[in-house]
Parts: sequence; structure tokens; C-alpha cells
Amino acid sequence: MYRDFFTNRWVLGGVAFLIVFSVACFLWYHYDTAPDKRDTAEVERIVQQWQDAKKTNTGNLTEDETNIAAEFTMQSAEKPKAEVINNVIMENDKDVRVSPYGFGPYPEIPPDFPTERNPPWTWSDEKRQKLIGFSKVSDILRDGELIYRVYIKKWNEGMRILPAAKVDPNTDRVYLMYPNTVYVTYDYVEKPDGTLERFISDTEAYGVQVGVDITKDDILKGNVPNHITIKSWDENEGIDPYSYLGLKQ
Repeated sequence: MYRDFFTNRWVLGGVAFLIVFSVACFLWYHYDTAPDKRDTAEVERIVQQWQDAKKTNTGNLTEDETNIAAEFTMQSAEKPKAEVINNVIMENDKDVRVSPYGFGPYPEIPPDFPTERNPPWTWSDEKRQKLIGFSKVSDILRDGELIYRVYIKKWNEGMRILPAAKVDPNTDRVYLMYPNTVYVTYDYVEKPDGTLERFISDTEAYGVQVGVDITKDDILKGNVPNHITIKSWDENEGIDPYSYLGLKQ
């Protein structure tokens, strides 16, 4: 009789069903509830930390509670942390390049900005090294970055030419020198009769060759062609890049 019972196909089918059903229940419980159990354990751990902080640091509850709450919020939201690697901010799967000189993220280059005058931070390492080798200015790349940051803001404000520029090493002020303009430094010498005679001690120009397109004597006498502008260097106050660009000094 027992042999007939255990060989009956209905009995065997029922036993097989119970085995499969039990395995399915186990797997469902394990995989479906495991995240909830982990979350519950995490909350319990944080609450325990909070309670421990209250017991041991009764004079600093606000700070401890804030720190623990902040930790829980960050863990729950799984927010990525910003990290700076080789002057690149790694945040939210985006690379934001920053200045190696402490000027912060680079400004966005306007779409109509002249491609032949791209900022030095877009150059290849080889090109930057060549500039360092050719230049007599020790901080040429830093100065170039300040100049191009000023260029970009001026361009966004409507300027559609890129003048020559230099940075005063003592003040960091950026001096723009516009095309077909001669910037003159005047000095005075005392004559035997006690009067002062003005003379030109220095000139800086962009797009004009002093001595070829115009002479110092022409400037002093006022014989200036219409396409050339003469300005006293004292008129060029320069631009404070930190104030103008909102940079931290």
C-alpha cells in the first residue's frame, strides 16, 4: 500500500509543487526584503549614533545632530562628491576645468570668439611650453589667463576686437592697447632758462610702428595722421581683474 502511495503521480506532483513553492518563497523573501532590512539597519545605526551623541556631548547637540542628519541625507540620496584632479573638478559625471592659479572654473568661450585667438588654457601642453620658452615674463601663462578672462567678458559686453594687452607685475592690473593707437609716456626736462620742455620717454603701440608710421617729433608737434590715435599712458588706468571679473585675490 505504501508503495502505491509513494508512486502515485498525484502525490509526487503535490510534493514537487510544495518544494518549488517553498524555494520561491525563500528567494522572494531574501531578495525583496533585503534592501528594506539594510535600510532599517542603517537608520538604526544612525539613530544609535544620535543617541550616543546626546549622552556624551550634551553641550553640543545641535552640531552633532546636524552632522548625523547630513550624513544620512547624503547616504540616502547617494550624491557624488566633487573632487579636483589635475585642475579638473569631477562632479556629477561632468569635468569642469579650473585655473591652476586659483581663479576658479574657466569662463565659457563665446561661440563667435575668434578661433585664432583661443585662450591659453585651450592650448596643447607643447604650445604652452613654447610660449614659456619664448617669453621673458616668468608668469606668462598666469598673466595670459587673466588677460583672456578680461577679453571674454569684454567680448560678451560687446567688444568685437581683441586689443593687445599686458599685466602690471606689481598690481596685476590688465592694460588693453587698442589697434592703431600709440600710448605715450611724457617726461619733462628743465632748460637753462628755467622753463620745462616736454619730451617722449617711452611709447607703446599696437598696429603702429613709431619711427616708421609716425615719429616722436610728429607726436610732439601734433602731426598725427587720421588713422592713428595718440593717448597718454596716464590715461590708461588699466582694469583691476579681481574686481572686474569677481575673482578672489
